[in-house]
Amino acid sequence: MTIEELKLKLDDAKHRFLIAREEIESLRQDIAESLCPLKVGDTVSIVDNGKEYDGVVEYINPATPPCEFLNPVAGVDTGWVVGGHRINKGTGEVGKWFFGINSLESKLVNGQWVLKKQGIEKFLPFI
Repeated sequence: MTIEELKLKLDDAKHRFLIAREEIESLRQDIAESLCPLKVGDTVSIVDNGKEYDGVVEYINPATPPCEFLNPVAGVDTGWVVGGHRINKGTGEVGKWFFGINSLESKLVNGQWVLKKQGIEKFLPFI
């Protein structure tokens, strides 16, 4: 095979890869929105390292486990992440601070989402 043929094959493989990556991201988004019990506009109560606050859900995105940090892995579940602005306790208005809830690292306990903090250490085996 000539160098030009190899370059054409490489370009074709890159094109197929980009199409597959877009499909993976689209499917992850669909799964996240289907699995997530929350909807955009919902008010949520959060316990974050002992601190309690409320927030308004502004987006729903897919969550992937650390093993997919660099590349997709077949057979691994996709979760969801929601986030938005916190509600100011003093005024009851939407504030300037943000929050995020990751289904892979949080759990619902008595109507409050309890966040579990994870350090960078959990990603080290995959870097």
